[in-house]
Amino acid sequence: MIKKYFYFLVTALLLSGCAGTPTQKENQPAVLSESGSGNNGEISVEKMQNDAINQYASNKEKSTATDAVEGDAVQADVDSRAQSREIVKSKDEIVNRLLYLAGVAYGKKRLLTPEHDNANLYYQAALGREPSNYYATQGLAKIVETYVDWAQSAASNHQYRTAYRYLENAKSVNPQDPLISETETQISSEERELKRKRASTVNGNNPIVSNRYYLPPNLFRLSEEEILAKMQPIIDRVAAKQERLVINWANDKEARTIYQIVNSRTPEFRVRAMIHHRTDYSIELKPH
Repeated sequence: MIKKYFYFLVTALLLSGCAGTPTQKENQPAVLSESGSGNNGEISVEKMQNDAINQYASNKEKSTATDAVEGDAVQADVDSRAQSREIVKSKDEIVNRLLYLAGVAYGKKRLLTPEHDNANLYYQAALGREPSNYYATQGLAKIVETYVDWAQSAASNHQYRTAYRYLENAKSVNPQDPLISETETQISSEERELKRKRASTVNGNNPIVSNRYYLPPNLFRLSEEEILAKMQPIIDRVAAKQERLVINWANDKEARTIYQIVNSRTPEFRVRAMIHHRTDYSIELKPH
């Protein structure tokens, strides 16, 4: 009897122990392995890193694409606003095109030339289609002002022939512009004053004015500045009195060069001259 009771007790304990032992490690945390995915729920660290890198790259591409789209949208908005702020110069598209071409030509200083592609041509054509166009009128005024500025600059260097040529160009653009006549009067006055001073200087330095000027035989071996310095009294006298020259010089080529120097620096009139092949190397001035 006792043996049966003991056997029953041992069996009960064994059955109780088996019921309390888990068949799987359900409550154990997963173990991270360093390489490869392991068994028994192990998670690969390398796989997690690769997944994170791939996700970052994916997000970066999406972010870049989004920024590019947004950037294009912003630029398009800026361009649209800029176009909306642009001043419409004319309702006539042909006039607008002419004004554009005129602006390009003016920027490149093609004011009157070439004949078929210059600022004056385009501005005049725009006014022909739209006589009251403000921009075409102002464009022509700018061309006149440019020529006037060039004329004043030339006059300040005593290049009066060039200055008057610039004023003639300005007149071809708008002969009624009062700025042209005012500038022409000013330059003429300056030219007359310069002639008066030159005449006064010549006569003041020579109470008894001599008609003959002697030059060194080696004149053309000197520098250009020295040649002009030697000849300046002759040039001033010719400019003031408009006298003719008698050039006494042995070398014909040099004699002609002397004439050209004097004539080029007296643009108000054409100097007349006679050449004698003599060895006294002098310039004689005679009235016409």
